[in-house]
Amino acid sequence: MNKTTKSFIALTCIAVLCVIAISAIIAVPDGFLTANATSQITVMGCNATYLITIENTGYETDTYDLTTTNIDDAGVVVLNRSAITLDAGCNGNVTLNVTDDDIIGPYCVVVNATSQTNAEVTDEIEIVTAVIEE
Repeated sequence: MNKTTKSFIALTCIAVLCVIAISAIIAVPDGFLTANATSQITVMGCNATYLITIENTGYETDTYDLTTTNIDDAGVVVLNRSAITLDAGCNGNVTLNVTDDDIIGPYCVVVNATSQTNAEVTDEIEIVTAVIEE
């Protein structure tokens, strides 16, 4: 392979890496569901409170159904609402409280949001709460 071919291949590889790097830097988050924290520590009987933000990335007003999956059977898993209606391009917040009164340990909860307009528009976020003794 001559020097010109090697230079061309090297420059092509650099260009491809630059495109990949730039795409990663300016990438939009995958989902429309975020949280102020995805893990917290709390003592038994005291809630860890999470602020969950839902963003309507669509072009029309939509209502999102909100559900939780209590994977580790925490004693308390409560969303302050089960649905939220948002105008296009807007976001809104709900709160999630998690704790256990009897058993220390980590508790995993998955929060899911699903569009009522299009059930294929869905996102979830995993929240882990460590409950400790006081």
